[in-house]
Amino acid sequence: MSSNLFNNALDDIGRARDIVQFSCAVVRHSGMLRDQEEQAAFLQGAAVQFTRHFLPNWEQDIREGESFGYATVSNAVSRELGGQPGMQACRAMAAKVSSSTSALDDVDARALPLLALSFGRYPQLAECRDGTVRIGEFCSDNPAVLRQLDARNLSLLVNGFSKWPDQPGCGDGTFAVAGEVLRRA
Repeated sequence: MSSNLFNNALDDIGRARDIVQFSCAVVRHSGMLRDQEEQAAFLQGAAVQFTRHFLPNWEQDIREGESFGYATVSNAVSRELGGQPGMQACRAMAAKVSSSTSALDDVDARALPLLALSFGRYPQLAECRDGTVRIGEFCSDNPAVLRQLDARNLSLLVNGFSKWPDQPGCGDGTFAVAGEVLRRA
């Protein structure tokens, strides 16, 4: 039974034509394979496909409003079961975020906490630090973005920023979140 689930999961992500289909398939099948020995292999395979087939389209997809799919995949594959391929996918995603000059303007606000959370799983990687710093700077410069987030997402942002407390951008992001929390109180 579990090998059928695994094969179906691989087929499903292999057929995905865009990041939305891919992210839905990754989340769905990761949940279905939970507690199965094939879950790690699935997430690692998804990480490789994500890096090869979808990350090259990041800026175009962001302009088309599909940023949340990138965040959900990054969050899924960056977990421990994603292994080395998941870490590499997270590193590549963080590099895209940190090098984007205006792409964050088009990112769905709900994607930012998931990106910061996934990057925070690898505090030893410069790309993950730089991506999180960029998100912190963006949140600090654009406080209206924080108004779109619920309390859970604000806490996920701070969790991501907390991995690099000595980085001014992360501190600025944390202060911006604190300001939003005070505004709501």
